Amino acid sequence: MSNVIEGSFLEIDSKNFLCQEPTMKCPSMCTCYRNIDLAGMLVDCRNRSLNYFPKNIELPSEMIELTVSLEHNHVVNLPLCGQFGYNWLENVTHLNLQHNELTPEPGKMKQFLQCMSKISYLYLANNNIKHLPQYIQNVNLQAMSITGNKLSCCNDYWMKTWLQVGLKQGTILDSSTVQCADKGNVNEFL
Repeated sequence: MSNVIEGSFLEIDSKNFLCQEPTMKCPSMCTCYRNIDLAGMLVDCRNRSLNYFPKNIELPSEMIELTVSLEHNHVVNLPLCGQFGYNWLENVTHLNLQHNELTPEPGKMKQFLQCMSKISYLYLANNNIKHLPQYIQNVNLQAMSITGNKLSCCNDYWMKTWLQVGLKQGTILDSSTVQCADKGNVNEFL
């Protein structure tokens, strides 16, 4: 997501060719880029000490993909779907929330995922997430990252099968490194 484009101009795929978009209404703490073919947009909010999701992202009508990068911030809560200023969530295809302080309530995470009907890439590694809703199995993700969270495996044992399938399909990038905050080992008490 660097604004320096490497390689020969002829070798650059249009989906990877990003130009800063100064005419667009971009959240004040972020920088917005558009694909040269106008099919996608990147809202870059990395490393901005944010503790909230940006509001009122203005999208071009012809836009197909929306990538939002909020990694390395202090975001704790997920916004509610339909909440004023967050209509843009329904257009998100790529969302990077790695290295934040997310501690969503179980019901909010499910509602958040349901709101993002176009999501394909979701990166949640290194947060404070304790529970993933079982609904996450129904989300059509091409890639996901969840390692480095404090997952409660005793309450969510269904995740083991889901992680095994994700490892086999290559969709959950860090399946083999996901650890439980609670060991769930009954032998410790015998």
